[in-house]
Amino acid sequence: MVLPDGRTVRFRGKADRVDEAADGSLRVIDYKTGVPPGIAEVQVGFAPQLTLEAAMVSRGAFAEVPREPVLTAIYLKLGGADGGFVRELKFKDVPFAEVVESHFSGLKLLLEQFARESTPYLSRPHPKFAGRGADYDHLARVKEWSATGGLAAAAGDSP
Repeated sequence: MVLPDGRTVRFRGKADRVDEAADGSLRVIDYKTGVPPGIAEVQVGFAPQLTLEAAMVSRGAFAEVPREPVLTAIYLKLGGADGGFVRELKFKDVPFAEVVESHFSGLKLLLEQFARESTPYLSRPHPKFAGRGADYDHLARVKEWSATGGLAAAAGDSP
């Protein structure tokens, strides 16, 4: 992918599995030992792994896989009390291909934004949905700011 400033971004990845169905359509499969993300979580872009893998497949990113649109994707949950389950990414009122292209366009937009030096790197871009102990909390001094209730910021003190 080429960004507006001329820089090239190359994606590399390894899909757990890409199947070709009898009708020639492709399906991306991700094996999960933990809890797979929910359909809504994927659709809004909080868990775009499979949709971005589908975008990569359709753009020829995997040499051993035909350069074709991926029609579906599934999470295959392994193990657990029930032995596991299959969660197919079927979105309500939105075709899978549309979500794939939306996520790919969103990724490109995000890369374009972060290519600009003026774009801040937020440790919690969606704080309402951040779990406890996010990866970059220590850099953002989240515990410090949380302990003061934001009073230091209101008083004009900087971290």
